[in-house]
Amino acid sequence: MPFLRRIMELCLIAVVPVILAGPAGAQGTPLYEQPPFDTLTIKPEFGGGTFKMLPLGLRNGLTPSPLPREGTLTVTFADEPDDKYEVEWSAIAAIITYHEAVFAELQQQLRRGAFDAAHGYFDYLFRNAPNFPGLQDAYESMLMTEARQYLRTGDTQNMTARFERLYAENKTHAELRQLWSSQIDAQLAALMQHENCDEMRAILTMFEERYPDNEVNKKWFAAIQRLAQSYVTRAGECYAARQYLEAYDGIENARRVLGDPDALRDVERSLKALCPRIVVAVSESANLPVSIFPMEDQLVPSNDMPVPLTGATIRSRRLLQHTLVEYSGSGIDGGIYSSPLGLFSDVMFSETETGFEWTLHEDLKWASDGQTMTAFDLAETLERLCFHQNDTDAHGHNYMIEQLFREIDVIDSRTVRVRLNRESLFPESRLREPLSRSQSIAFMGVSYTEENVPDDQRDWNGPYRLKRFEPRSPERNRHFDRAFYQRNANDSLSMNDKPGVLVEQTLPAGSDAMQLLLEGKIDLVEHVPPDRVAAYRLQSKLVLGNYAAPRVHFLLPNRNKPGTSSRTFLRGMLYGLDRDWMLRQLLGDNASDGTVLSAPLPKRTKADDPFGYAYNDRIIPRPYEPKLAVALAVTAYNQVKSRELKRQLAEQQEVAADLRATEGDDETALTAQNRDLHGYLALVPDELVLACPPNDTARNACLMIQQQWRTVGIPVRIVEYRPNERVGRGTDVDFWYVEMTMLEPCVDLELLFGNNGMVTHRSEYIEQAMSHVRLARNWQEAVEALENLHRVIYNETTVLPLWQINGHFAHRHELSGVPDEVFCLYDQVEQWRLEEN
Repeated sequence: MPFLRRIMELCLIAVVPVILAGPAGAQGTPLYEQPPFDTLTIKPEFGGGTFKMLPLGLRNGLTPSPLPREGTLTVTFADEPDDKYEVEWSAIAAIITYHEAVFAELQQQLRRGAFDAAHGYFDYLFRNAPNFPGLQDAYESMLMTEARQYLRTGDTQNMTARFERLYAENKTHAELRQLWSSQIDAQLAALMQHENCDEMRAILTMFEERYPDNEVNKKWFAAIQRLAQSYVTRAGECYAARQYLEAYDGIENARRVLGDPDALRDVERSLKALCPRIVVAVSESANLPVSIFPMEDQLVPSNDMPVPLTGATIRSRRLLQHTLVEYSGSGIDGGIYSSPLGLFSDVMFSETETGFEWTLHEDLKWASDGQTMTAFDLAETLERLCFHQNDTDAHGHNYMIEQLFREIDVIDSRTVRVRLNRESLFPESRLREPLSRSQSIAFMGVSYTEENVPDDQRDWNGPYRLKRFEPRSPERNRHFDRAFYQRNANDSLSMNDKPGVLVEQTLPAGSDAMQLLLEGKIDLVEHVPPDRVAAYRLQSKLVLGNYAAPRVHFLLPNRNKPGTSSRTFLRGMLYGLDRDWMLRQLLGDNASDGTVLSAPLPKRTKADDPFGYAYNDRIIPRPYEPKLAVALAVTAYNQVKSRELKRQLAEQQEVAADLRATEGDDETALTAQNRDLHGYLALVPDELVLACPPNDTARNACLMIQQQWRTVGIPVRIVEYRPNERVGRGTDVDFWYVEMTMLEPCVDLELLFGNNGMVTHRSEYIEQAMSHVRLARNWQEAVEALENLHRVIYNETTVLPLWQINGHFAHRHELSGVPDEVFCLYDQVEQWRLEEN
C-alpha cells in the first residue's frame, strides 16, 4: 500500500499538531482570517498522526457521521498543493473541517465572554456556512447575553440594538418579548419623569410594530393621554382666568405630548385672538435680571457685573425699559432723537448757552405700583448720570456727560430744564439710558404694592415684562433657551393692543431658521446669515427686512496677556488674515453687503450714509502678508520673552534677597529658580484662545481665522462666549470676536475706549484722541478729531479690525406691522400683528 507507506514516512518528518479551537487564536490572528484547511487524523495502527489538508470537499463542510468504512478519500497536503493522494476510509480516525474548527474557536470566544471578537466569527460563518448546525442558536444566545449585560450597565442604546437584531433573527424567541417589555417599561417610566413624550411615542410606535396589542403600550399610551388631557384642561382654566402665558404653556405641552390634538383648537383659536403670541428666533440670550434664573450661576447678574451694550442687550432693553431718549432716525447731521417720556426740545439760554427741556406726558405711571412718574424722577436720573462718573451702570456706559451738564432745574412736577456746560455734538445721544425712580418716594414712606415683582425689575417700565426664562433641556428634547415676555398692561407709554406674549428662542448652531419660518414654528428670525440672504429673497412666503446701521466686526485683544499686549505681535496677526477672502466666503452671492475695514468704525457705502462720518477713507486696510506675519510674530514673541524673563528674574532675586535677610544665604535655591525659569519661558504659548459669539456667522469667521493663523504657525483654540461675558476682562482669553452696531459713532466709541469700555489698556495717544472727540463743538472739529482717532487706532493696532456687514432679518407674511428697515429689532414692536390663516 504505497499511500500507507507515504503516510508513515510523513508521520516521521511532518507531524502536524491537532488543529482545534485555540492555537490559531493564540497566535493573534483569528482562524477565519487564515487560509482554509481541514485536519485529518490517522488511526495508530496505520501509523497515526494529524495532518493539515486543503479543504476535502465534504458535503456542507461537515464531517460525515459516522465515518465511512469502505472506499477511499482523495486528499491534498497543505504543503504539497500540486499532488493528490488517496487514503482508505478505514485508516481515518477523525476529520475536523475548517468550518468545524472555526465554530469550535467561536465557542471558545463565547465561553470567555469575548463578544466583540465573536462577531467576526459569526460574520464569516453566516457568509460561508449559513446552515452550520448550532450556528443560529449560538448567535441568538450571544445576542441575549449581550443584551442582559447592557441592561445591567444601563447602556440602553446598545441593549436596544441587540434586541432589534435578535428580533430580526427570531421574532418568536422565547425570552425576547418578556425581557424587552420589562426594559421598555422601565425606560418609559424614566422618560415620563421628564415628560419627554416625543421619545416615548417613538419607542411605543417601534414596540407596537413588533408586538401589536401588548400590555406595555396600552399602559403608557393611556398615561400619555391622561397627561395631555391635564394640559388641555389647564390651558382652558388659565384662559378663563386671563393667565394667557400659562394658557399657552398648557397648549404647547399638550401638543408636545400628543402632536396636534383636536381638543386644543378651540382654546388656541380664542387665545390667539385675545392674546397673540409671536416667537422670535435670536442668536443669543440677552442680559437678563438675576431674578429670572432658577440657578445663581446661570448668567452674570446685570447689576453686579456690567456687560457691553451688545445687540442682544439693546434688543431686550427696548422691550423692558423706556429710555430717556431714543434714536428715532438719521439725518444729514447724524442721528435724530426723541423722548418717549414727553416733549423734548432745544432751548437757547443765550448766544453761547444752550440746553433742552423735557415736559413729561400726563398720567405717566410706574407699571409696578401705579405711582406717577414725576419731574423729580427725571432730574434725579440725570444727576445720577452726571455725578457718578466713576460708577458703572448696568451696561458699562460712561459717556462723560458729567462734563456736559451745568444745571438741572425742576420747573414743575412735569418739566425739567437742562443747561449745558458747553456746546457739543449730539448731547441728547448721551442720554439713551432708562429712567430710574426717584429716591424721594422712599423718603415719603410710599411702599410698593404689586406682588410677584422682583426687586431688580421694579423700575422696569417698558412695553413688556420678562416673566420666565427656560434654559435648554436636552432631557426634554429641547436644545434651545427661551425667554418669555408678557404684555405690560400697566405701560402708560405705549398701546395696550400690542402682541400679548413674545417668546425669544435661541437658535442652536447650524439651525435652519428658514425652514422653521416656513413651517410656522417661529415668526421672525433676528439675523439672516449673510450667505443666505439671496435664498430668503426667493421665498414668497417670507419678508426680508434690513438693519439701517451696519454691524462692525473686529478682534479685541486681551491686553493682560504678554503676547497680545505687543503691538508688533498684533500687527503680525493682522497681516496673517486674508480678510478679503474670508469676507467673500461669509457673504457668498451677497458680496455688496460687506466691506473690509481699517478701524472698528462704520464705513460709508454711499454718499448720504449717515453712519460713516467717523471713518477715514484715506487709511487703507493692511493687506494679507503671511510671510510678514510670521516675521513680526517671531520678533514680537522674542521681545515678550526677553521682557518677561527680566521681570521674572528681578522678582525672584528680590524674593531671594528677602530670604537671605531673614533666613540666611539661599544662593542654591536662587540658581535652581533661574534654571527653572529659563525652561518655563518657552516663548510661543501652546495655543491662543479665541472667544466666539454664539451665532453661525461668527463661528464660520472664527474657524477661518483659526485656519489662517495656524498656517503661519500660531495654534488657536476656539471657545464660545460665556453668557453675558464681560468682553475685554479676564485672562483666560487672548482674543474676543466682537460685533457692534454704532448708531452714533462719535458717542458710541465710548463703548470701546471709554473709562468702562472694552479696551482696558489705552495708550496716552488713544486717551488724547478720545478727549478731542469728546470736546468737539461742531462738525469740523468732530471730523478732524475722528480722523485723528482713526489714524491712532490704525498705528497702534489697538484692535484687529475685520469688516462690516449690513444685517438682515426675516419674518412670515402673517406677521404685519414690522418696518422694512429698523435700527433695533423691536423699534415698533407695539405695532406688530399676527394674522393666522
